[in-house]
Amino acid sequence: MLHYWRILTCAPPIPSSFSLQAKSFVTQLLDKNPVTRLGSAGAAGVKKHQFFQNLDWDKVACRAVPPPFKPAIKDDVDVSNFSTEFTNMAAADSPAVAPDNGHDMFRGYSFVSPSIIFSENTVAEDMNSPFFQKYSLDLSSAGFLGDGSFSICRKCTNRRTGEQFAVKIVSKRVDCRGEIAILNQCQGHANIVQLHDTLQDELHTYLVLDLLEGGELLDKIRSQAKFTEAEASRIMRSLVTAVDFLHSNGIIHRDLKPENVLFESDAEEANIKVIDFGFARRKPDTAAFGQQSASKALKTPCFTLDYAAPEVISTVEDNSGYNEMCDLWSLGVILYTMLSGYVPFQVAGPDKASRIMDRIKGGLFSFKGAVWNIVSDSAKALIKGLLTVDPKQRLTLDDVKRSHWLFPEYVPQTPLMTPDVLNGSRSVLGFQIAMTMNAFNKAAKSGFKLNSVSNAPLARRRKNKKCSTSTHSDSCDSRCSQESSRGTSLSPSRQCLTPPRVARSMSPAQPVDGRKRTCSPLSLMIRSFSPHSNASTPSTSTSTPGTAQSTGFMPLKALDLSVCTSSLLSSDSDDVDGTSSPIARGKKRHIEGLSPPPLKVKR
Repeated sequence: MLHYWRILTCAPPIPSSFSLQAKSFVTQLLDKNPVTRLGSAGAAGVKKHQFFQNLDWDKVACRAVPPPFKPAIKDDVDVSNFSTEFTNMAAADSPAVAPDNGHDMFRGYSFVSPSIIFSENTVAEDMNSPFFQKYSLDLSSAGFLGDGSFSICRKCTNRRTGEQFAVKIVSKRVDCRGEIAILNQCQGHANIVQLHDTLQDELHTYLVLDLLEGGELLDKIRSQAKFTEAEASRIMRSLVTAVDFLHSNGIIHRDLKPENVLFESDAEEANIKVIDFGFARRKPDTAAFGQQSASKALKTPCFTLDYAAPEVISTVEDNSGYNEMCDLWSLGVILYTMLSGYVPFQVAGPDKASRIMDRIKGGLFSFKGAVWNIVSDSAKALIKGLLTVDPKQRLTLDDVKRSHWLFPEYVPQTPLMTPDVLNGSRSVLGFQIAMTMNAFNKAAKSGFKLNSVSNAPLARRRKNKKCSTSTHSDSCDSRCSQESSRGTSLSPSRQCLTPPRVARSMSPAQPVDGRKRTCSPLSLMIRSFSPHSNASTPSTSTSTPGTAQSTGFMPLKALDLSVCTSSLLSSDSDDVDGTSSPIARGKKRHIEGLSPPPLKVKR
């Protein structure tokens, strides 16, 4: 990790024996900004550097330039051309015994990754291994579950019972005794993966675990048509109980992230389980971070960057150490991601890792954007408490367990935008309809009543205009003016209209008056309303958005999403650009602080 930090922050050391051209060449190649790095614009920039000023690249392409030297190689394992600084070093980790067919696959290599050995059509089952005597391994593509540099995870089946499991096969180059011991300590909890068997042979260690076929946390959310805040609360409640169980048994996971949270099955309310205890360690004896001695604090910076606690990252610089509170921070990041689909400290552009670290150490995140407008305040408060930079001020597990947001009766059933964000495209139409209907429901609970569409000022104005152009313009205009001045709607028998342009009983795509009309699924958004109004008293409220008497979108009484909107968006001269339409004016309407995004309606 120290090397990683030096790469990010330190200037490369250049030997004094280098020429000015060589120093310039190496320095520009090691530029930390990929945009200004030599070669970022192509190979031409590298060729033009003054370091190659005496080199003819055309001759190089034709192999007409003799090489400056030819290394002498005796055989395929000759290392005499490598620096003795490295070849004389004692091996820090002796290689495991090479597999029987390793010489054919990688001649001269002493280590072959399990992901290569246990791949499809690579090896047959070795019946001399205790594992293969008891289990059969699924080497097909469907049996692959995941892999790493020194391990692979596949499906396996108990030969005697036929029961399926997941097996983690770890090379003996890696000591996994600590992981096995910790897994044995946390058995018996419903939200922690269970270790069923441990076997070894000459080359590998086999950890037989629960087969969790529901997929990773974010993958499951991504596949759902609807993911509510209540569902997020249920998942978080399970995670909190699992972490509480670990900490009560003296274990710190240190790598909590969505990829390490799997569902048991594809069922809608499937149980979740925490996996991957490769980074897990026993926690220091003293739980209070500020009271433990430096010798008792964990100091190994093991983490996944986006989910790492600030005190873990700071350990790289000052070796200050950290404790189990780092798991609480990771829970806050997971909760933030579940509710929004975004990682709180993610950035784009050059020097990305360094900037993420700075944001984490500064606790720089926000609840801005449409995805957060629908999330409850109690959920945001819980995230703020978990993502507190100072671990002594951060919420403890006891604080989290008392949070109202973890109790079903206090959590709203609001659909979140997380699935759309994770899928890379937001369902704008569906979100607008959901927001509109949610606003209607809230308005109804507050005592709002809907006005008749014919009472809307725009509708009355158009009635007046049509009356003035009809054959009975004088009488109709008089009657319309009288009705308008009294603030009452015209009865069906007294409407002063020319033959209607749109009949609601007609098909939405059916031409009316010889002209084809464009229909909108959001034609339910008609007019504003005022509290406790009725059909005979039109609303004229113009109160400030966000107040109890503010206006908002109005649905048709039948809520027919296929009603044609041509009567609302007619080609009258006073509404050619659509800015006078109820939907256009609805951009400025609010219902109890909710403002659905406007929808562009084709005319």
